[in-house]
Amino acid sequence: CELAQGTLVHTDNFKYLGSMVDSSSFRGREVDRRLALASAAFKQLLPRVFSNRNVLLRNKVRIYQTIVIPVLIYGAAEHWALTSALEQRLDSFHTTCLRRMMGISRLDRVTNDSILTRAGMGEMSDILRDHRMRWLGHVGRMSDERWPKQALFAREVPGRARPAGRPPATWVDIAVRDLRELNLASDWYPRCQDRVGWRNRGN
Repeated sequence: CELAQGTLVHTDNFKYLGSMVDSSSFRGREVDRRLALASAAFKQLLPRVFSNRNVLLRNKVRIYQTIVIPVLIYGAAEHWALTSALEQRLDSFHTTCLRRMMGISRLDRVTNDSILTRAGMGEMSDILRDHRMRWLGHVGRMSDERWPKQALFAREVPGRARPAGRPPATWVDIAVRDLRELNLASDWYPRCQDRVGWRNRGN
């Protein structure tokens, strides 16, 4: 594509605001990148914080929630449409980090549910769902003229032929699944207009 300042080169993926944007709906590359970044952040704090027996577990968890998790799921609420396999990879990373904080290996035969209970946390897939619901509520409260709301709820693109076969799940498909699992599918829109109530819907 020719522009006044030069040539615009076609690419299948690029980084935008810290996240990789892919021409396909496959998020594997971005998940790989986020896992690597989060792992590096965790390892940097491992000697002084996460493996330090003088640091209380609740403080380790608080630091983990403040530093590592945001690196892992940055941008996820707004555009990640993950497969079950990718969610499982994030869940595995999450429980592995918690195990290292507690000094518990998989050979100790302590279940992941017990690890999560001790940390007072849910699975990473649950954390992602909560972030998606917050973003859905935020967009739902926008006026109908705002382009994020129009883009999010546009199920078909005008002038674009639908590809053959079953298309991959979109962000909206995942959000609809979340709403059904939370029994919110029938009344989520009026409920999300109350920002505080929507944020605290699970409490």
